[in-house]
Amino acid sequence: MLSQRQRQRQRQSQSQSQSQRPSLAEIQRRLAAAIDDPAAAEHLAPWLAASAPGPQQASPSALERVAIYRDSSRRARERTLEAIYPVCRQILGPRCFARLAADYIDAFASRQGNLNRYGAAFAYHLAAVQSHQPALATLAYLPDLARLEWHWHAIYYAADAPPLDAAALAQLARPEQAARVRLRLSSALRRLASAYPIAAIWLRHREGAGIVHIAAGDGDRLVIHRRDGRPQVTPVTPAVFKLLAALGRPSTQAATLRSTWSPTLGELAAAGYDLTPLPDCIAAGWISGCTLGEPG
Repeated sequence: MLSQRQRQRQRQSQSQSQSQRPSLAEIQRRLAAAIDDPAAAEHLAPWLAASAPGPQQASPSALERVAIYRDSSRRARERTLEAIYPVCRQILGPRCFARLAADYIDAFASRQGNLNRYGAAFAYHLAAVQSHQPALATLAYLPDLARLEWHWHAIYYAADAPPLDAAALAQLARPEQAARVRLRLSSALRRLASAYPIAAIWLRHREGAGIVHIAAGDGDRLVIHRRDGRPQVTPVTPAVFKLLAALGRPSTQAATLRSTWSPTLGELAAAGYDLTPLPDCIAAGWISGCTLGEPG
């Protein structure tokens, strides 16, 4: 039987031990840091010991398990980049791409559990590397190609956009109020402009045909969108690209509107935009919403 004083000391000792023991959230935070930074694993050892029941000490096997988890996590991110950027990998070659992917993983940590959202800055990474690697400088189109591959991937996972209500648009676009109509682009649509024919490069490599020399010219203006559940890439004219860019910008005229709404058709016409492509844009499913702005 323990005396009252012994029980009191035991409770004090347990309370002190619990106060020194790290929380689960803190251990998880340090484990996440150790995955991206091997040096951080050394600081994790005493925390592993503190979180373990009883007088056990952190063994080397615990740190080895962290290293295994780190390698598994890195390999998962490498496979993600390979899946998102297959044409870039084909052009660079597996070994060169693997080195660039490893550098990217070191520089850009994964901030969320969904790896489908990892790799958005890979084009920026390629452009930065090109600035000091002459061998890659000859592939000037590569960052734009990576942007196209990212948009192709991201569109697949973009939120569904409801089809435009044609009856509602016809009602809003009556002659006396057509200038007040605002249109909204589909959430499953991206735009990309490049000085290079990246659509042809991307398509030919996907079909297994390589391209040796690429010359800059008028380049591409592309709409990447999803239709019937599948991503598509559509070249458009400069006028259509410019109009879609304007529709993708929030209006500055009506503070009460949601930021996703564009300027009115009247504002666009007054700014010199060609509105004649709008019916084709609507038919293609690139516009998914309409509303009526306040009278000017």
